[in-house]
Amino acid sequence: MQGISYIISTHNRPGLVNTAICSVIEESRNVPGINTELIIVDDNSDCAFTPNKNDLPEYKGTISIVRTTKTMGVSKARNLGLENAAHPYILFLDDDDTSFPDRSKALYPLIQNSGYSFITGKSVMRSGKNTLIIPEGDSAALTPHVYLNSFPHINSVIWRKNDLLKAGGMDEALPYFGEHLAALKLLLNGYTAFHTPETVSAFEYQDGGLTLESHQNNRFHDNSVALFTTLLNYSLHHPAFRNTCMNVLKMMAVNKLQNFNDLIKLLSANQKSDCAEVLPL
Repeated sequence: MQGISYIISTHNRPGLVNTAICSVIEESRNVPGINTELIIVDDNSDCAFTPNKNDLPEYKGTISIVRTTKTMGVSKARNLGLENAAHPYILFLDDDDTSFPDRSKALYPLIQNSGYSFITGKSVMRSGKNTLIIPEGDSAALTPHVYLNSFPHINSVIWRKNDLLKAGGMDEALPYFGEHLAALKLLLNGYTAFHTPETVSAFEYQDGGLTLESHQNNRFHDNSVALFTTLLNYSLHHPAFRNTCMNVLKMMAVNKLQNFNDLIKLLSANQKSDCAEVLPL
């Protein structure tokens, strides 16, 4: 059976998550004839979240709630949604973000009519008074190198469920990079993916919540190091990509990363560098 499972994980954000739910319902209307469902994973909120259907637009699909009895974290919560998904294609949305009305319309045909494991689009990133479209670039087949230099936001990626499960879902040991490690594992193992220049979602990037916690505890930097160290183990048969990971680790040794913007700048500098020196293991 063809169809889309939308997954929203939430924790203590009842007001924001309603906006996210409404945006998903709106986009589902633009893929008529496609079966859809909405799975909300309530990650042990202080007050159990239940959507008030009277406050929501009419939705022809099903809405289900998965509740955890202890706080699992965003990657584990997403994986719970993935495990409960009934349809073969998956679209995630963070509870404080919004999808655009044409997100499903733009991404679903590309993956449904192809053998790609995932399709990435672009997102509007709002940070204070600044607005950026990420990632940059035109239509392109994704390789590990291309993906590494154009990290998409999870809201702008549609996944083939069975392939994502083969990658182990979202890596739960890397809370800021679970989806990126899953994508790179697929690409390094011969699966294919594609990037479309369609802008399909929006998110706020701010120093609050998880971002603030990572900044205070230097966890973002530590998890960035862990990501590229882990990638070394998956790239034994990809020497050029392995060397890239080594170079990035060397740069991280002298550049403390505070946030995702710092990582993007470092990756861009590495991409432009002609230096062939690598970090010895």
